[in-house]
Amino acid sequence: MELAVIVLPILFHGGYGVYIWLSGKSNVSQYPWAGNWMYTLQRYTGLVAFAFIGWHFYTERLLTHGKSTYSTVYADLQSPLYLTFFAIGILCSSFHLGVGIWNFLCKWGLAATARAQRTAGQLGALVGIVFSVVGILILIGFRFDWHPFSSYITK
Repeated sequence: MELAVIVLPILFHGGYGVYIWLSGKSNVSQYPWAGNWMYTLQRYTGLVAFAFIGWHFYTERLLTHGKSTYSTVYADLQSPLYLTFFAIGILCSSFHLGVGIWNFLCKWGLAATARAQRTAGQLGALVGIVFSVVGILILIGFRFDWHPFSSYITK
């Protein structure tokens, strides 16, 4: 189930994204418009996100045989290099997702009018920001052994 629903779609999306990245042409230096910047940043953050997700899957799922624990992740995140790599991976993945939502809604005709496209952009930005904030808060929780909602957990 994990292979069919998670791994194969991510491999397809990432592989196709690398193909688009290699064959696409960025013209942001000639025309520095927001759309051109989004196109370029979408491609680069996608590469970083693909590498990050692959590395994360390899270290947390394959190396540990699916038995990664809080204490191993906590120990890993004590390294500033590891923490920085995780933060960059989370931010790139969140940005890529947010822009991807906007792009999907516009390209597939679900946001056809200018107003709908603006709303789709706001939705994409909101998703990207929320995922970034939550991801960084999770990192902070791991790094400093911080559990802000632990009082709500019943034992």
